[in-house]
Amino acid sequence: MNDFGFRTNCIDGVSPEMIDEIIDASVGVEVSKTGGNNKCKIVEYNGQKYAVLKTTNIECYNLSRPSKKNKDMSKEEIMATGEFNFDNVMRIGAAMQDRHVVPVLGFSWDTQKVGEYGDSAYARGFIVQPKAPGKELYDGVKYMYEYNSDAAALLIDYTKKYSQIPPQHFAEFVTNYIEISKELSVDPSKRGNFFYDEQKGFYFIDLNFHRYREETDEQLTADAVKYVIGQFRTIYDGTFAEFPQDEQIEYATASKQIFENIIKGFTIAGIDKSLLIENIDEQIKDNGIFRSVGVESAEKFVEDTLTPVKTEEIVQ
Repeated sequence: MNDFGFRTNCIDGVSPEMIDEIIDASVGVEVSKTGGNNKCKIVEYNGQKYAVLKTTNIECYNLSRPSKKNKDMSKEEIMATGEFNFDNVMRIGAAMQDRHVVPVLGFSWDTQKVGEYGDSAYARGFIVQPKAPGKELYDGVKYMYEYNSDAAALLIDYTKKYSQIPPQHFAEFVTNYIEISKELSVDPSKRGNFFYDEQKGFYFIDLNFHRYREETDEQLTADAVKYVIGQFRTIYDGTFAEFPQDEQIEYATASKQIFENIIKGFTIAGIDKSLLIENIDEQIKDNGIFRSVGVESAEKFVEDTLTPVKTEEIVQ
């Protein structure tokens, strides 16, 4: 038991003592990220870096969105097993590290303060996982509703850097997104849930319990295509129009290159061309950013991008 007196659950191969020691080591360490009621600290332990998340959202159960395993169980039956929904997140995530899931190694929760809200219940406590490789997507960049020179400089810097992401990394990103979604819920609403490492590619954090879902594989694929592409649309046309002309050219040219590499990567991954065109069209229609670099039609943009490309088969 750690200094907070909480109970600790962890994956096979990791001891509760190790998780407790990492949590204890986080005391006094500066918070590196905050979001809602969550606070994240980066802790070094035995030469390795770990993320320690203080949270009030460790899910015990959710009867309105049950997992396959507990879909026919009452909350009393679920709690009697001693297994949280979050235990399933840990175990499934640990088994999907080859899909670039950053695994949760363990969590420590306050057995005395489990908040019940209708059909669901959450505990407060700590979640421990290795520090994700690379950096958060667009780390430090906020969605711009009006021009700001410092914010624009940071955004352009990231956009030029991401224009060098190879198609193979985008192929793996969308393929891994699809496969992870079959087992865990990916939250695309925050770019901070995705990390990019220049050598290794994209990584996933903040995954949720396996929902007993009805979506087909086709719908999961469509969602993955939509949400991966959406991570790279970063400003409104009106804001772009306020950029000085030289910055417009820099940003638009790099954005076009990102989308060209997405198109090539998704094609390598076997994404249907019509689905690709549909989602690219959502990004470029009535879009002055892309028009400024000669892109008017999603279909022509996709066709022109793929003309010199030979599709390869990605290893699943």
